[in-house]
Amino acid sequence: MKAIEINGKISILKNLPKNHNTENGLVLNFNKLPKEELEALGYYDFVKPAIDKDTQSLGNVYFDADNNVFTREIIEKDFDALVELEDGTEVAAYDLDAKKEELIKKLKGMCGSMLADTDWQVIREAERGIAMDAEVAEERAKIIAKCDAKEVEVQSLVTYLEALKYNTSFYTEQLDENGDVIVDEMGMPILAI
Repeated sequence: MKAIEINGKISILKNLPKNHNTENGLVLNFNKLPKEELEALGYYDFVKPAIDKDTQSLGNVYFDADNNVFTREIIEKDFDALVELEDGTEVAAYDLDAKKEELIKKLKGMCGSMLADTDWQVIREAERGIAMDAEVAEERAKIIAKCDAKEVEVQSLVTYLEALKYNTSFYTEQLDENGDVIVDEMGMPILAI
């Protein structure tokens, strides 16, 4: 992609036109001109910077004279920012308690989904006294314990950024005695609760 600034306005072009009128006349095969000639006419590469979408956003397009490219500003999110309500009181723009509630709700939903396939055995045991399989009971206990442990972790988070980056996955990579990740025959890490 290329960009050009004309009268203070920056235009980004996904594709250059095949032919283009310049102050020196019509240029055929404009889209095939060498980079140096395009830059002499004010057309520079547009480079979209990589950002961490959790902590950054993209701002205005500008010309980076050090690198001779057009790019966008990177704006860091201020997780300590306050917003003023209609009544004049200020509250945190990023509510840590609300984020924690959201994470815990997600964890409980995941836990419920993981337990759902064997709920029938719990119901059968409660209603008819038929014991559930020992390995099912063990697996359910692991899932519930993991959920409880993750809820405690969430409650101990102290910043909004920690909550934003919190990994809700119940599964972790399994390691061998040397601390290396154990992989399957396809080279994928083996995960377990």
